[in-house]
Amino acid sequence: MASRRNPIPRQQVLAHIIETFGRDSFTTRDLAVELGVNEHRVRGAVSWLMLGGALAKAGRVARRDKQGGTYHNAQYRWTGQTDAPRVPHDHKVRARHLAEHQQGAQRAAIRQALSMRWV
Repeated sequence: MASRRNPIPRQQVLAHIIETFGRDSFTTRDLAVELGVNEHRVRGAVSWLMLGGALAKAGRVARRDKQGGTYHNAQYRWTGQTDAPRVPHDHKVRARHLAEHQQGAQRAAIRQALSMRWV
């Protein structure tokens, strides 16, 4: 069984999500099965990707455990963002960091759109 202390790098997880699920929703369990690893190994990467804005919650799905009881898993979907920035732990710093990151991405998209007009 895989160790919880040995997470999979978030960039590797993001690349696999894009390739395997695209814009479809998935759970951490689905992702772990696709990667062939223990679910605990992907949870850390999914958390960081959510904080960085690359993933968003897409609902919940009901599952049954080994004893037949029902439990709910969160579903996630890819937002279209292709990078996985490191995000600070402090909430105020994190909000500022993400705002700056989003502004930079918007500026890059505008520059690209403008450059295409001149071609």
